[in-house]
Parts: sequence; C-alpha cells; structure tokens
Amino acid sequence: MQNSNKTPGRYSITLRQAFADIYKNNRLSVVSNGDYGSNYPNSYVYPAAFPTGLLAVGSSDNNDQPSFFSYSGNMAFTSVIAPGDGIYSTNYNNTYTNGAGTSFAAPFVAGIASLLKGYNTALYNDDIIHIIEMSTNSVGNVAPTAYTNSAGYGRVNAQEALQYLQAPYTIEHLTTTGGTVYATSPTQEMVMLGVNRLSDAGYIVQRIQVRKTITLPTNFCSISGVWGTGMGSTGLRDDGGYCYGEPFCEVVPGTLTATQATLETYVYYVTDILGDNLGYYPELPQNATFAYTVIGIPEPTIAGDNAFCNTSDAYTVTNLTTAPGVTASIVWSASPSLVTVNTPNASQTTLTSNSGGTFTLNAAITNGCGLNHNITISKSNIAVNNPPAPAISITGIEPLQAGTQVNVTVSTIENSPYLWYVNGTLVATEYTKSATINGGSNCNVLNTLKVSVANSCGTTSATTQFTRPCTGSNFVLSPNPSTGMVTVSSAPLSKSQSDIALASSSQAGSFYAIKVVDQLGNVRKLFTYPTGNTSAQLDLSSLPSGTYFVQISDKMTWSTQQVIILK
Repeated sequence: MQNSNKTPGRYSITLRQAFADIYKNNRLSVVSNGDYGSNYPNSYVYPAAFPTGLLAVGSSDNNDQPSFFSYSGNMAFTSVIAPGDGIYSTNYNNTYTNGAGTSFAAPFVAGIASLLKGYNTALYNDDIIHIIEMSTNSVGNVAPTAYTNSAGYGRVNAQEALQYLQAPYTIEHLTTTGGTVYATSPTQEMVMLGVNRLSDAGYIVQRIQVRKTITLPTNFCSISGVWGTGMGSTGLRDDGGYCYGEPFCEVVPGTLTATQATLETYVYYVTDILGDNLGYYPELPQNATFAYTVIGIPEPTIAGDNAFCNTSDAYTVTNLTTAPGVTASIVWSASPSLVTVNTPNASQTTLTSNSGGTFTLNAAITNGCGLNHNITISKSNIAVNNPPAPAISITGIEPLQAGTQVNVTVSTIENSPYLWYVNGTLVATEYTKSATINGGSNCNVLNTLKVSVANSCGTTSATTQFTRPCTGSNFVLSPNPSTGMVTVSSAPLSKSQSDIALASSSQAGSFYAIKVVDQLGNVRKLFTYPTGNTSAQLDLSSLPSGTYFVQISDKMTWSTQQVIILK
C-alpha cells in the first residue's frame, strides 16, 4: 500500500492500528516522509515515523541528492529516497505539469515492492523492505547501504533489487524456538490493542527483552543479508506506551558476523488494573519463536553420477560464483585412488577408472565465492565399475567325512557382502576375505563353489569346483601334473587303515574301476579291471590341458584325487 499522508507531530492511535493490521496481514506500506524541509527539524512525521514494518520514502533530485524539500531533520525514519523532483505528471483540467514532492517519490518504491512480490510471492513484507534497502545506490560520499537521516540507505535501484531474487542468489526463511531473557523493564502502563487473548484496554506490564543467538546456515558460501521477520515470529513489537499485537523479530545491531547473529523480540508480563496477574503474553520467554531470513550465494556443489560403470565419467562444479574480475581455480582429487583425474585444474573433470569400489571426489576451490574465499566441497560414496573378480582358494579338502567344513578365501575385499554358494545354495554371507562353509553333503560328488559381490554398478562372481573324497584305500597318481600318461598304484596302508580294509574286503589295495571326470562332472574316461589291479597305466593324452578328477573304486567306496594335464 502506498500512502502520501504526512503530518508532523500528530500521532493517531486509529491510524497506527490500521498500519498494524496491514503489517499483520503480511502487506507492505510505502509512505512519503514529508515535504517540510528544515521547518520541523525535531518532529516526527506520521505515518512515516510509525515504528512498524513500512518503507518511509524521501525525494531525490536530478543529481541523486536528497531534494531540498525532502524531510531532512534530526529524526531517523527515512528508509530510502527515490526520484521526486521534476516529475512529469498529470494536472488539473486534463493538463500535465512538472511536479515535486515525496508523494511523487513513494510510488516509485511501491512499484519496486510490487515487482519483487510479483516475482517471488513467498516474500514477507520485511523481506521486501530489506531487499530494497540493501540494493540502493549510495548518495554523495556515503558508503553503499550506510544510513543517513536525509537519504536513508540511499537511492532505490529496481534492477539491483530484482537481481537479489535471481541466480546466483537464494533466499531462505528459517525459524528457531526458545530464548533467554536479556532485560526486563520496570512496571509501566501500556495500552494493549489487537493482542491475542487480551481485551483492548490499558494494563500494567513488564516488557521482557528476549534474545537468541543463531548459527547461520553453512550451505552459503557468502551471505548478503540477514534480518528478522515478524511473519512466523511470536514475540510482539514494542511501540512505547502501546502494543498493537504486531509479531516482531530483529537482528540486534552489531551482532551479525559471518557465522552467527543474535535475534531479539519482546514478550510482556501483564497485570490488569485490579492487580490480578494475567501471565505472559503472547507466551513464556523460553517458548518464543524467532523467524528470520537469510539471502546469499549458495555453496557450489559437484554435479555428476553417483556411480559410473563405464571407463570414464564427467563431474562438474555447479553454482560457482566469483567476484567481478576474479577467476576461480579448482583442484580435483579422489580418495582412495580408484580413479585417475584427467583434468585436475578445470571446472569440469573427467575421471577414468582404475579399479572397482567406492570413493570420494573432492574439489578445492580458490576464490569460489568472491575474492579470497576458499572452500573445499566433496561428493562421497561414488561407485566405480563392477567389483574386481574374486579369486578363490580352498583349503580343508581332504579324505574327511561328508559335510565337514571347508575354509575358503578370496583375493580382494569390497565394501559389500560376499555371498558364498555351494551347488546353488547360499551357505555364508561375509564382509571378510575368508569364510568357513559346509562343503557339500556327499563324498565323491563334484561340488560347485561360487562367490559373488555387488556394488551400484553390478555384480561380479567367480566359481570353482571340488570333490570331497570318501574314506577308503589310498592310491597314488604319478606323474602329476602329467602330459598324458598317468600311473595309478596303491599306496601302503597304515595299520588302522589295513584293519578296516581287511575287515571288509579280501582284496584291500586293489581297484576295479577308474573314472576320469572333468570339472563339469562329465565322465571323460572309464577303465575297468575285473580281477582287481594294484597298479595301472592311464592314457589321458587325448584330453585337453586342464584339471580332472580321477575316481577309483575298490568295490566298497570311491576315492577321488585331482590330476592336472599339461601339454
């Protein structure tokens, strides 16, 4: 709302309450600050001087200086100045004229406020006030956004104000609850109007100043502005002997640093005229809610895949903003060194995989958010390639009873579980290099052992086979490895083995059949000896190089031994 009423020295409760209602409905009032020049140097001009959320506008001339008639007294309530001198406008009798006055200046600011609200409808009235004030042009030798009574924070700049709502800037609305009592006023009379749960009347109150120090968000690499917002806050604004129920929060002057700020609001302890204590309004100090806004440039991020499963992939630093005339430099690195960084000193890098696993990609940025502002950003848990294929080794395969456990190991370890299968059945899940598994249910049966591991790119597995020998006569294969001709002969038995064998066979140490089986379980050779032999020559020269299993029968059990053919 734009308002040009300007009366020095006259405070109206009715008018003040109207502006309070406007503020409580998240609307912004833009008012002119008066055309009295130095005639009233020590007088407030209303409504410009009302302590509520509004923009009080003074006039600037053609030289961007405060107009001579624009209020420039000793009262500090002017927010900004805008062109108000020599403004071509309508006049009586369908004519046009050059006019002057703060009433010509205020509409320019109201237009900027409407532009900002239309561009971002989520803005609070306090947001619009602060964005217009922080985007002004300096007047004379005054530093930008430095305050003077005559020019406020400077001459408005619509383009600069709008740019704060566009990339690379971002705006965040935040709240925090709780606070501590900073100061308590003496008992005083106060008129409470429009305060929730209180009748409009005069009361005896103590005004309690409540503060809370906040840590500013870390997702900004540079912060342009921080301010409190009444919308979302529960404490109430103080207006001398009146309280109009306006929610209020502000940053305590001098407390804003690069990392934190102190917020402030007010609550009231109320007693009626009969002396009855009514309690705290609007709530207890420790329950106060502080709302605030942060605007700035967000920290850069690394854009790229969470996993790349090919030879290479590209990663880019985004949201990278620099000061005018400043070039940012970037140094990339990866930990652990599962990849090669091909372009380590550019805004985009291409990574080439060296092995499988997960890694963290880092970008150390110099001057990444303005001059002399250095940061390091990271992207973690990037998966690269399928896991390395495990190489399996097996121990414990001896002439043991069926079902005896077998020790197995793999050559590499991934940050994922290893799944162990025997004949297609999952028998163990381990995050370590070794596992103890049940190695098959029967002797002299070819078992398939498989181990697999997965990451975001896929699954890698390896398989091998083994046969668990049964208890029985011992036989020797030689030579082993062999080029083709293998001799099978019975080995001397220990006394205990002989006793067992003689108790069950009159032909202990003799064999009657020999099968040569490949790793898939296919019988490649079969030899039979009807009368029983204690030695034999096996011609395996027709078999290709590889590992085979020689299964020997003594009519009671089968014994299995491994033979390797090398040509």
